[in-house]
Amino acid sequence: MGMKDYTPEKGLVFVLFIILQILVMVKVYAQDERFYRGVFTGELKHEELKEKKFKFIFASKAYQLDIDDDGIQESLFIEKRDGLDFLKIVNFEGVVIFEDRFFASGDKSKVYKITKAKLSSQLNVLLVHYYEGKIQTSEFEASARLYLISVDKKEQKLVMTKGPHFFHERELIKKQYWNRDYHINVKDFNNDGVKEVSVSFNHIHRVLTYKGNGQWLSQ
Repeated sequence: MGMKDYTPEKGLVFVLFIILQILVMVKVYAQDERFYRGVFTGELKHEELKEKKFKFIFASKAYQLDIDDDGIQESLFIEKRDGLDFLKIVNFEGVVIFEDRFFASGDKSKVYKITKAKLSSQLNVLLVHYYEGKIQTSEFEASARLYLISVDKKEQKLVMTKGPHFFHERELIKKQYWNRDYHINVKDFNNDGVKEVSVSFNHIHRVLTYKGNGQWLSQ
């Protein structure tokens, strides 16, 4: 804007335009800040998270797996949405039948293994091995956790449950390094016809028993 073209009216319009731009930027920043604070503190409800419009989404290739033994394979996708990790399952018609997110604790988090186990004629489980990421400060620390997706044929429901840690490694500032072996097993421990999932790690043994409606009991 040249001095010859300047008028008080044009100057006022320009100032109002700048103020409006600043207010829009502040509002967007505040929304994103509240969103991520809610994600990491647990204040954000799952329904709100699903409705969130993500800016950047990177999806893996489709992994084919017949999750409910009906002879038809579903497609599993691992997605990064604004840095958050999600698992999405799509049926043969292209309809999303399940999606949920994982909770990272550091950088480079990822799903690196999914296996299916048959617990009974009416129940399968997807055992999802999730690397929670690494924390690199004065000390190095990383961990992995088991997530269980119950495939309940009777209730026709898919529910993901956050399970126990099964891997933990750490390197202290004195260069002392340690990790722990782990074992994940599926077995009918109580002879009731339904197998349990056992996780052994760092001298801690947990047995996860399915109680129905997507709920697991840890003992």
